[in-house]
Amino acid sequence: MGIGLVLVYSASFIFATENYDDGLYFFRRQIVFVAISLLVMWFASRVSVSLIKKSFWFLYGLSILLLMATFIPGISHSAGGAARWIDLPLGFHIEPGEITKMMSALIFTWLLTREKPAKEPWYKGILLSIVLVGLPVLLLLQQPDFGSSVLFFLIGLTLLFCFGLPWGYLIAAFITAIPLFIFL
Repeated sequence: MGIGLVLVYSASFIFATENYDDGLYFFRRQIVFVAISLLVMWFASRVSVSLIKKSFWFLYGLSILLLMATFIPGISHSAGGAARWIDLPLGFHIEPGEITKMMSALIFTWLLTREKPAKEPWYKGILLSIVLVGLPVLLLLQQPDFGSSVLFFLIGLTLLFCFGLPWGYLIAAFITAIPLFIFL
């Protein structure tokens, strides 16, 4: 966050001085966001794992609904040819893709730690994984938000690595994804 503050200051000082008569305009705004982020991180560190597991489907559904809201005229905010934001009161915008990036860690962790019924066929877990991971990625690509989609994929690979998946599978998944990334 400190490096981010330095980068915001150095990248925006002249622009802010010329356009807002305050060289620290963007820096001050960023400090507010850092303070909010620290509070959210502190709160999140106090939430129990069991509560997160219990509320997984609610959080997942909320992130999907927010992603879908970016396609609703009047709610969504477009910039640069992409509809990635949702308008909020007082001129604020939220980017559901950012929430979905945070949810990606929960999605992959939930998939890797869920209790499977004893008689569940092997393919059911694979189909569930494809749907839970594929739906947000498809919605991100429709916005279009290629960067968040790639990050979603990389978070998944990282968590699979942390859970002990052999390197060979990870490398194979990455190599398999390269043509898809080039196509996209």
